[in-house]
Amino acid sequence: MNSLVRDMMTTEVVTVELSTPFKEIVARLAERRVSAAPVLDSGGRVVGVVSEADLLLKEEHPDPDPELGVPLVWSRRRRLERDKAAGTVAAEL
Repeated sequence: MNSLVRDMMTTEVVTVELSTPFKEIVARLAERRVSAAPVLDSGGRVVGVVSEADLLLKEEHPDPDPELGVPLVWSRRRRLERDKAAGTVAAEL
C-alpha cells in the first residue's frame, strides 16, 4: 500500500503556548486526535514539544510533593519524570 504524507498528516498543526494549562493541552490533543503538539514562545517560535508521554507522567506521579524529596535509589531520569509530573503548564511539562 503506497501512502503519501498528505494522506496521513494534517495541514492545521495543533500548537500550545508556554502558558497553556495541562487540562487544555489534554483537551486539544484529544479533540484533534494527535499525540503531541509543538510548544511556541511569545514570538511564535517552537521551543519544545508536549506529548502524550509527558502528560501520562501525571498518572504515574499524581501529586508529587517536592517537600518529601525522592528516594536515593531513583535514577536521574526517574527524578526528572517526577519533576515534569508536577508541571501545570506547557513550559513545565
